[in-house]
Amino acid sequence: MHRRPTGKLTEAARAAYFEEKDGAVFTAADYGLDAVEVWPENWPAWSLFCQISTQWRIGMGGHAGLDYGAIYPLLDRIAADPAEWMDLFEDLQILERTALKQMSENRSDK
Repeated sequence: MHRRPTGKLTEAARAAYFEEKDGAVFTAADYGLDAVEVWPENWPAWSLFCQISTQWRIGMGGHAGLDYGAIYPLLDRIAADPAEWMDLFEDLQILERTALKQMSENRSDK
């Protein structure tokens, strides 16, 4: 079970993948909204998620998930111990699920 609140991570992932109906990528500043805050304890996972943003597996229906084979070596290099590795991996899965949900909503809104 995840030990930290995940609201800020999910908020950041939704904002990163939100699209307007015309296909333009949403940015908070474009709409006079406050920027999404990523708490310091979530920053390592958010930074890793941004680094692997090119590692999506894409199928006929769109994005299917992240390519974990590309992620594991990075986790091995940056995690100090097995507990940190698992925390980062769980956070990435939260970000991945939220981004996939947002991308699905983007497709259904068109």
